[in-house]
Amino acid sequence: MVKWMFVFMISLPIWAEYTIDVISAYKKTTEEKVEQNKTTVIENKYSDNIIQLNTNMDGKRNLLEYKIQLSINKRSKDNDFKDILYLGDNCYLLLPIKKFQLVLGRSLFPESLYLKKQWKDGMEGFGLKAQISDQFFLQVYLVDFYRGFPLFEKYFLYKNFSEVNQKGERFRHGLTFVYRKETLFSKIQFTYLNLGNWGDGTKDDLKAQPKGDSDFIYKTTFHISERLKYFTIGFELQIARGIDKVQYNPNRKEKSIPISGELICFYFESYWKNLKTNFEVFLPDSDKRNKQGEVLESGFVGEGTHPTNALLLNQELNFYPSGWITPLGLQKVNSYREGRMNSLWIHIGSSLRLDDLHFGLELDHLTPRLSSGASNGGISFQRGDYSNNYLAEVTAFLLYDKRLTDGYFIKVNTSKLTTSKEIGLEGTSAYIQGGILF
Repeated sequence: MVKWMFVFMISLPIWAEYTIDVISAYKKTTEEKVEQNKTTVIENKYSDNIIQLNTNMDGKRNLLEYKIQLSINKRSKDNDFKDILYLGDNCYLLLPIKKFQLVLGRSLFPESLYLKKQWKDGMEGFGLKAQISDQFFLQVYLVDFYRGFPLFEKYFLYKNFSEVNQKGERFRHGLTFVYRKETLFSKIQFTYLNLGNWGDGTKDDLKAQPKGDSDFIYKTTFHISERLKYFTIGFELQIARGIDKVQYNPNRKEKSIPISGELICFYFESYWKNLKTNFEVFLPDSDKRNKQGEVLESGFVGEGTHPTNALLLNQELNFYPSGWITPLGLQKVNSYREGRMNSLWIHIGSSLRLDDLHFGLELDHLTPRLSSGASNGGISFQRGDYSNNYLAEVTAFLLYDKRLTDGYFIKVNTSKLTTSKEIGLEGTSAYIQGGILF
C-alpha cells in the first residue's frame, strides 16, 4: 500500500514555488516597576537573523490531490530555539472516498473569500469534506490534534515553549457547514475539544492526576459576510461552553467553574482604486463574579492562533484578549505580560499601492474588562465596565514587491508599543525581510 502510494504520488503533475527569505529582526521593551517608593526600569532586548526556505506545492491527478506549504528556518544567534519547521495554512493529502474526500494533515477552517482575517484556526489530523452542491460545502473533523495552529509569522521572534508543557492527551472534533453564493459567504461551525491531561490547568482536580481532570470546551460559530461594490462587511458570533474543573470553593455551588462565554466580531473592508482600509472589533464577554470577586462562570475562551499580527503584543508580551487554549493548554492569566484577559480589541489598518510599492499603517488597541467586583458576565458596550488601562501598538510597513515579474521582494516593518501609565510598558520593534522566488 505504501509503495503504491509513493509511485502514484510521484506521478502527479506538480506546481511548485520556492522562496528563500532573509530576515533581520529586533525588538526591545522597557517596563517601569515601583517598589518601596523606588522606580526600577527593566529592559528586555532580543534580535536575530533568520534564513527561511518556503515551499508551496500543489499536485492533482483525477480526484487525488495534495497541497504542501511549509517553511524551514535557520537562526544565526539563538541556538536554543528548537522550532525549525513550521507548516503553512494548509499541508494535506486528499483521497477520494465515494462522494467525500478524506483529508490527511493540516487544513485551515473554511473562511470568507472576501475578508482577510489575521485570526486563524484549523484541523491537524484527519477528516472529511464534500462539495454538496454549487453553494453548499461540508467539512467534518474526525480527529484533530489541537496545538494552537502555530504559524511562523506568529512566533518567529517568540522564545520556545517548554516541550514538557506541550505534551499530553487531548483531541478535538467538529464540523463546518458553508453556504456560498456570488458575493455572500456564511458558515456554521461546531467544535468539541477535550483537554485530557494536557496543560497545567487540567491538573487542578488533584484526585484526577495523572490522567488529568478532562476539562472540555465546545464552541458554536456563526459567520456571515458579503462583498459589495466598494466594501465588505462581516459579522461573527461565537458561543463557548464547557467545564474547568478546579478545587472546591464554598462560595460556589458547583465544584467546577462552568465556561459560559460569547464573542462578537465585526469586520469592515473598503476598496477604492489602490487604497484599502480594514476595521475589526473583537468583543468578548467577561467572567461572571459575585460581590467578593469570586469567579462563578468563566467568560469566553478562544482557540487557534493569536488574533493579531502586532509583533510586540503577540511575540513579546504574548497578551491574548481573552482566555485562550494556547499551545500550553487552557489559560486565563490576569497579567499584562503573558496575560489572557478578556478585552475589547480594535484593529484598524490602511494600505496604499503605487505600482510595486505598498505602504501600510495599522493600529491595535486593547482595553481590558474590569476584573474585580460583581459582574453578570455579559458582553458590554458601557465604558464603566472597562479598565482605564490600555495597550496599543502602531505598525508601519513598506513593501517593494516584484514577485510576479522579477521574483523578489523587500519589506521593512517597524512598530511602537505604548500602554497606560499604570501598566508602564513601552517597546519598539523592527525587521527587514527580503526574499527570492525560484
